[in-house]
Amino acid sequence: MGFFVVSDHAPTMVEIAGGKMLILVMGLPETGKSTLARAMAITLGARHFDADNVRRSFNDWDFTVNGRMAQAYRMRGLCDMAAEEGVIAIADFVCPLQAGREVLAPDYLIWMDTAKAGPYEDTNRIFDPPVHYDIRIAVKDVDYWSAYICSIIKSQQPLCLGGGSHGTPGTNDFLRRP
Repeated sequence: MGFFVVSDHAPTMVEIAGGKMLILVMGLPETGKSTLARAMAITLGARHFDADNVRRSFNDWDFTVNGRMAQAYRMRGLCDMAAEEGVIAIADFVCPLQAGREVLAPDYLIWMDTAKAGPYEDTNRIFDPPVHYDIRIAVKDVDYWSAYICSIIKSQQPLCLGGGSHGTPGTNDFLRRP
């Protein structure tokens, strides 16, 4: 099972968030999702589920709408297993459909918006940019963003700087560091 990272010093979800926590890092291919998710997983002691590795483990390369929804349910199931163990789960995948994001129902949604198009036309065509998210990152800087986001999560403050959960466009759009 090479599709997650677990720290030996993993704080439990109860210690950090008073309950279970699922973080979704999503966006088009090659936007820096996996890099950010890996860095956050190490800092938070979280379990990281990389969609490419999950697909590889299940030998499932179906990128139809049904295949993408199946992947969303698969990722949710893996995250739920981590939650049962009291470990923060970080899911990192394109998750191009709003319906897929609803299946995951993340506590925090981080949108890596560092590219206007990815290398796969089928994904570009169906990609539905999220309307609700906690943070939108438009400039890659993994060290900064990982430290920034993890410090907020560890301090149990809302990630959404615009107030409330899942901001709307314009309130949490970080084109550069805040």
